[in-house]
Amino acid sequence: MIRKWLSLALVLMLAIGSASAAGYDLCLQAEKSDILSEGALRGLSQWLDKARLTLWTEENPQAAVYYGDTLLLAADEQLLTDGKTAVAGEQKTCDIGSLPAKMTEQMRSLAALAAKYEKSAQATAELGNIVKAKKQLSYALTADQWAEIWPKVAEVLGEWVSDLKIESKGTLRRYFASDGSEIGGYFYAEKVRIAENDVRQVRLEYGYDAEKGLYLAFRCPNARETRNIRITMTVKISDRDGKKTRSISADVRRWQDGDQDVILLEGSVKEQKGAVTGKTTLDYTRKRDGKSLKQSLTASHDLKKTADGLTGEVSFDWKYGGRRALSGKVTAGRSERTKISMPAAGGDESSLQRGLTQRLLRTLQNISDEDRLELIYYLNRSAYLTGEEKEIYITYDPEFTVTEEHP
Repeated sequence: MIRKWLSLALVLMLAIGSASAAGYDLCLQAEKSDILSEGALRGLSQWLDKARLTLWTEENPQAAVYYGDTLLLAADEQLLTDGKTAVAGEQKTCDIGSLPAKMTEQMRSLAALAAKYEKSAQATAELGNIVKAKKQLSYALTADQWAEIWPKVAEVLGEWVSDLKIESKGTLRRYFASDGSEIGGYFYAEKVRIAENDVRQVRLEYGYDAEKGLYLAFRCPNARETRNIRITMTVKISDRDGKKTRSISADVRRWQDGDQDVILLEGSVKEQKGAVTGKTTLDYTRKRDGKSLKQSLTASHDLKKTADGLTGEVSFDWKYGGRRALSGKVTAGRSERTKISMPAAGGDESSLQRGLTQRLLRTLQNISDEDRLELIYYLNRSAYLTGEEKEIYITYDPEFTVTEEHP
């Protein structure tokens, strides 16, 4: 969980990043909450006054959380560390900018495996209102023909596909612009077995133009559509009269035998004369056992882009179950800290998390006693956050101390 949040921070900064080699300090200010009590909100604000998230976005990006001058936790794309112990893990970040090139490279490699089935057609295809293909190369293979080349397919896409099995005709297409450049791809199969008792229809299509944007669509329902994953994403780019506009729209949905997860993302960033402004909204709805819970995060930013990078602030409003969980702002500025020298990997993540918990509790000692206890109590009462409980009762015990038995 910790790695995911730090990786998300890296992804967000890379998405708006700059060519500057400087680091950024992000300072969060908590202003309003309909969930936290006045004491808990006051305690959170006191803690955040000394907390900083520092990001370095150049080659080998890093994210680090500091409390004052004390390092609490740091991460890069491969390691998670407290400055002494490092835990290795798989790379979790995804650079959207490199996604089209990677997909096109894989598509070419797959086409090379199916080269003897190649057919050419002068047929147009509209790819998400981003680009229009003028020519196609298609590769239609039977289930047996796919099985014949499947070991090589796994070498191209990764071992995760080795257990999949195409049980119907499967068609691969490569899309080309009028100038012959490759701008997209497509795959469709009526039956793909992904598990012993789970057969899906699989459809993938994408298109890309460096000056216009990116389109991606994916779905894989079963025959009764009781299980499905559907992804649609569009990134649009515009550069007119000195104004650069970048917008993103994404719709990610998962169905699993009555349960459902829906993620909706809408965002736009405008850059003109060094001013970077825009608004982003992220909604997440989860349905379990007939009950739904919705979260939403809205961010509006007002930043300045200089030779040293981005400065300014982003205001945010996080709603949980229809109530404001927290609103405030994040201030961005150049950091004077140097990058962290990552130690060699060793140890396990659970011990790292236990150590982090102890360090966090020590930093909370700087908050007044009643505010600290209220903050800890609220943050640990998920039933209250989800609305199952309407009130929280605080019992203040001045004799209570943090020990190994009561961490």
